[in-house]
Amino acid sequence: MKIAWKLILIIVLMAVPTVFAVYLFVVDTQDDIAKADLENVALEYLIDLRQFFQHVPQHRGTAAGVIGGDTTQRASLQRLAATVNNDLVTLAEIDAELGARLDTTERFEQLRNDWKDLEPRATSLSGPESFARHTTLIADTMALMRHIANTGKLVSDPDVDSSHLITAIVERIPDVAENMGVLRGLGNGIAARGVITLDEQIRLSELIARIRSGVVNIDINLRAAIDANPELEAELMQVLTDSTGGVESFLRLAETRILRAEVMTVPAADYFAAGTEAIDRFFVLYDASLTSTQRVLAERSSRLEFLRNLQLGLAIGLALVALGLAFFFQRGITRQIDAIGAFFGQVGIGNFEARADVTSTDELGDLATNLNATFDAIRDLLQTQEDKEKLQSSIQKLLIEVSDVADGDLTVEAEVTEEVTGAIADSFNYMIDQLRQIIYSVQDTTLQVSSAATEVQATTEHLAEGSEAQAEQIVNASSAVDELALSIQQVSENATTAATVAEQATVNAQQGTSSVGQTITGMNAIRQQVQETSKRIKRLGESSQEIGEIVGLIGDIADRTSILALNASIQAAMAGEAGRGFAVVAEEVERLAERSAEATKRISGLIKTIQSETSEAVAAMEETTREVVSGSGLANEAGQALAEIEAVSNRLAEIIGSISMSANQQARGSESVARAMNEISDVTQQTAAGTKQAAVSIRNLAEMADDLRGSVSTFKLPGRA
Repeated sequence: MKIAWKLILIIVLMAVPTVFAVYLFVVDTQDDIAKADLENVALEYLIDLRQFFQHVPQHRGTAAGVIGGDTTQRASLQRLAATVNNDLVTLAEIDAELGARLDTTERFEQLRNDWKDLEPRATSLSGPESFARHTTLIADTMALMRHIANTGKLVSDPDVDSSHLITAIVERIPDVAENMGVLRGLGNGIAARGVITLDEQIRLSELIARIRSGVVNIDINLRAAIDANPELEAELMQVLTDSTGGVESFLRLAETRILRAEVMTVPAADYFAAGTEAIDRFFVLYDASLTSTQRVLAERSSRLEFLRNLQLGLAIGLALVALGLAFFFQRGITRQIDAIGAFFGQVGIGNFEARADVTSTDELGDLATNLNATFDAIRDLLQTQEDKEKLQSSIQKLLIEVSDVADGDLTVEAEVTEEVTGAIADSFNYMIDQLRQIIYSVQDTTLQVSSAATEVQATTEHLAEGSEAQAEQIVNASSAVDELALSIQQVSENATTAATVAEQATVNAQQGTSSVGQTITGMNAIRQQVQETSKRIKRLGESSQEIGEIVGLIGDIADRTSILALNASIQAAMAGEAGRGFAVVAEEVERLAERSAEATKRISGLIKTIQSETSEAVAAMEETTREVVSGSGLANEAGQALAEIEAVSNRLAEIIGSISMSANQQARGSESVARAMNEISDVTQQTAAGTKQAAVSIRNLAEMADDLRGSVSTFKLPGRA
């Protein structure tokens, strides 16, 4: 397996536990989301079932009143029957949509069949039987509600707030509502008859006690939910107070006008209406609790979905990071390994000049660097050994070829090849050729020199005797002329130096005059500028004084405005309610006056500072003007002195120039004479010495020519062409 796959496998194996853990978290979160979604489904079913659960008890109580003899409630009974039928149509739709998930279809069909059997016989049955059939239908409805809560996981809700809410809407509120409905129905029948039995008294007492206990339990559940989730207080607290108050009012009515009444005077319809109003208030609490539960579950679903998406994002991010790291590390390692492999491939085919590309700074990069350094050293070693062997072979061959030259054999030649010694062999051949020509020439020349030297030797000995006497006389004359020329030369040099100094003095005097003139001009311009600046600063000081006067006027205006604002405030206070608006304006004017006064003080301070600094600047400018005027006078005096120096320097330069010219002419004349005498003396002496030396040299030359001819006779030369 390649390294890249090994790296990927290692990273994947390391990422698997993390991804698996995230997967477990996501699955667990998804289960929670599914539970919350199922709870929302159950709540939707309960919302529609709540209408049926409210209207069937109303139908029961109304039927009890009609059976008891209150025929005025028959129309209400018919309207309630139609309402219950409409509720069943709505339930059929919601059951068709959600029944399969909640397993409610069979129970719902049983409820619908029971209602269809009861509806036409509601008033034809006896009072207890009709009441019992209605109660059984309501009990089945409550059983369906509990079944929905169990199947929809409402009863196992994990959160404190939603758990208490669900307990209230699934168990507490339906129980209290049913007991109130029974109390309403029984009381309605009793009021219609006008007589209550002992059993009915006991039953009503039990119902009232159970209702009060149920209300207390509902209050406990809802307050616990509010404590766990304070946001529920705004949604439930007022509704809870209104509902419990309405229930207590109805219970007092049942106790005073039905249970403990000596003579029943309450109309059955009024009693039923009071009970219906109290139950309707209670169902308002039921609806509010359902709505709050839906909101809490929706928020939890959103929170769980966000958590799930976050976990999925983390899982995907971890996977992408793992893949990215795998690709990054794999790319970095395999690139360097591929580079090293390619390098060894080149070395394998004999290319020792190849080098590995260094693409990383890790251990593999260090390895590639070390390999390159190693093969650099190996290449140098290989090249040195080969070159050494080739050079030794070439040198040995060259030595064999040229060894005869040491014995004087100039007929040999070295073989010129492309090896290192090829250039040496070529140079050696050229040297042998030149040496042959020299030997030929030496042999010829020595013969000629030997014969001519004998003839010249006699002539030079005679010339040497006459040139010695002439040289003595010329040397004496040359010494006298040299002394005269040296004196004249010194005079000329001094005159030239004096002329140069005079010219430089003249130039310096002219430059000084020009500089002083420019200085005078600049000082005059400075004086004018300083005077102009002084005038402007004075005008600036006068303007600052005018500004100070204006600032003082503004300060007076601010003071008068402040007084005016105070008077306006007094007038506004005297005007009472009608002057409140004017008082606000007065306060604004007062604040404006205070700000104006403050600004005026700040401006006044700045003006005083400017005036002080202006006065100091005027004084300084006047002092500068006086200094400039004094400097201008001194510059004028310096200019006059330099003009006089310039005139004297010009005259002195003319005189020294004339002297220097005459001295130069004399020096040139004496130098010419001295040179001529020296040249004559040198030539004479050289001639005498040369004549003597020539005689000796010619004698030596003749001897050397004989010796040279003898020495070159040992060389072996090829025949001349």
